[in-house]
Amino acid sequence: MESSLKCDLLNVYYDDHPVLFDVSFEIPKGKLVAIIGPNGAGKSTLLKSIVGTIKPLSGTVECFSLPFHKAKKKIAYVPQKESIDWEFPITVLEVVLMGRYHQLGLFKWVRKCDKEAAIEALKLLEIESLANRQIGELSGGQQQRVFIARALVQQADLYLLDEPFAAVDAATEALLIDIFKKLKEKGKTLVIVHHDLYSVESIFDWVILLNNRLIGCGEKEKWFTPEKISQTYGKKEEIFSDVISQLKKTKSGLSL
Repeated sequence: MESSLKCDLLNVYYDDHPVLFDVSFEIPKGKLVAIIGPNGAGKSTLLKSIVGTIKPLSGTVECFSLPFHKAKKKIAYVPQKESIDWEFPITVLEVVLMGRYHQLGLFKWVRKCDKEAAIEALKLLEIESLANRQIGELSGGQQQRVFIARALVQQADLYLLDEPFAAVDAATEALLIDIFKKLKEKGKTLVIVHHDLYSVESIFDWVILLNNRLIGCGEKEKWFTPEKISQTYGKKEEIFSDVISQLKKTKSGLSL
């Protein structure tokens, strides 16, 4: 199995409070992966630990069998919209072009091919008409499309996305799902923090079940089951009783 992402005994603490504890998993190339778990389970923290914006207390992260700093040109990260300064005076096109900076190197000018790649990404996300708009003027769905476009122009092999479907309209969600599935067909790996359990089976082929500790990681047929959902969400499982009931109907022989 050729690995795109591997975490080994990852421990992350906030003010002496454990957020991730002994998290170990490995994801092969070409998977569309959902990270699911309750609020406060450490889902966003896991992505931040992978890209180095949070330093783990202990443990290691490898991307394509390399430390992150040696593989970062192959990785695109899209944080939650709430972490972005939407008042910053920058246009849509300028945001998307930021995805090309790692290819330009220090003190190099944006090339014609970079602008063409950015425009193509905007067209793919159906927002080319917004190229000269300031990012703070956009709707939530438009903002999400911009940052997905920025990730696409990086031409990465591993995409880490923190709740890309949050607060977007149905049209944006459908467009993003189509783009993500096409990236997977090209052999790309996508790891996505996802909160809607109802859509997991129709979008993803792998899951990471997380509740501060790793509950499971692997093919959805094995791990996205009623008993594993209950184990992941604990006392909150009654909130997802409809999902669990639906899964019990489709996965014969499984019970809580």
